[in-house]
Amino acid sequence: MLSEEPEHRAPLFIDTNVFVYAAGSLEDEKDPQLRALKAAAKAIILALGEERLHGVTSLVVFQEIVYLFERWARERKDRKLVQTGKKIVSEALTLMDEVYSPSRLEFTKALATYEPGKRDFNDLLIVEAMRSHSIQEILTADRDYEQFAGIMRVDPFELEARLRPN
Repeated sequence: MLSEEPEHRAPLFIDTNVFVYAAGSLEDEKDPQLRALKAAAKAIILALGEERLHGVTSLVVFQEIVYLFERWARERKDRKLVQTGKKIVSEALTLMDEVYSPSRLEFTKALATYEPGKRDFNDLLIVEAMRSHSIQEILTADRDYEQFAGIMRVDPFELEARLRPN
């Protein structure tokens, strides 16, 4: 469970969307909910940089970021987005205490439970990495993680509120 302390000492798995929301986009400025999520994600990234949070993640997360920005670059015909994705990953690498590589066992377990249309394969890989490394909490806006036994989803808004000085 997320501690009541403003600083979160237990390892917290950081999901893809935290980095993506922190980077933001022009579309965010039009949507108050996305604007608020961007602000929360930026505050969390700052807390990681200040070492008030112990952040871990997986190469799966970084691969997703690179893939998303490459796809958006093609869709929007804006090659600069590829560089944005690369920059996000490069900076995120420096913020993480650990970055896990999927093991053969984690991959095999994820593949065994994968059912297209029901669960995202990358989510399954992330959950298996969390279980392998005894990480129980994932910081994410993605509610799909609430369906996994033994995994607690930490909402970015909730964590950002706890990180604010009183």
